[in-house]
Amino acid sequence: MTLLPRSRASSQQRGFTLIELLVVLAILALAVAVTGPRLLGMLTPDPARDLPQQLQDKIDRMRSDAIFKSQVEFAVIDYVDNSLTVDGVPWLPPSGWEFTPPREGDLPVDEPSPALPDPDRIGLEFAPDGTAKSAHFILHSTKDENGWIFDVSGMTGRLSYRPLHPETAG
Repeated sequence: MTLLPRSRASSQQRGFTLIELLVVLAILALAVAVTGPRLLGMLTPDPARDLPQQLQDKIDRMRSDAIFKSQVEFAVIDYVDNSLTVDGVPWLPPSGWEFTPPREGDLPVDEPSPALPDPDRIGLEFAPDGTAKSAHFILHSTKDENGWIFDVSGMTGRLSYRPLHPETAG
């Protein structure tokens, strides 16, 4: 058996050196370490992220039903039971979130809080023409200061919401 002599690689044949591969791997590892937690946060479902939109959709649906059915639609937010009841079906916010009435300073100065016959509940009422009785309530976290103030406009019947503490809203 004869051994063939090894031919030396010509100067035109090139590859990556081990050092170059290690540098590229280090850069990729650094990029994953920096962006990984942010990407995982986007993939992990956060029940509070869509909470104000879910509530707005539910109340907008109630307003639409009043217009479509040409009848008054009612809902009740119960601060004691921490629920929103529409058509006899209660909706409960996720654990760690609760409904509360607005406090002094939560509402604009020119918009007084309506007098409530029962401080433990607030009624939402939508007329067939889409208007509503003005209402204001808060949905906030029991763990921190996050939350939203919800306003039902009497003139248009539209629900809007804004952060409870705009300076901490992200």
